[in-house]
Amino acid sequence: MKKINLILLLICCVSISNAQNLIAVQNNNTPSFYTQVTDAVSAANSGDTIYVPGGSWTIGTLYINKTLHIIGPGYNPDSAQASGICYLLGSIYLQQGCSNGSLTGVYLQG
Repeated sequence: MKKINLILLLICCVSISNAQNLIAVQNNNTPSFYTQVTDAVSAANSGDTIYVPGGSWTIGTLYINKTLHIIGPGYNPDSAQASGICYLLGSIYLQQGCSNGSLTGVYLQG
């Protein structure tokens, strides 16, 4: 019985730690999850909201040509103390069609 409880505890811990590293794309009331910011941006529809958790995310050169709202937990150590600062490592180029979008709560390095 102790072995089963230990295995279940390990599975829960792994699931929780992996869930914190997922990027959520909210389309109306239907969320989808990705492991890379670039994949989330590619899959998102115009008007979607992308939630990026704390941590360092390599985006390379990212072109955005649709209205997206990208939200991180914050870049100020005081406000992002629990979740960590969200670093986007690379460059973002805004193209025609991205009007009315937003980028907030991230630290862009690039």
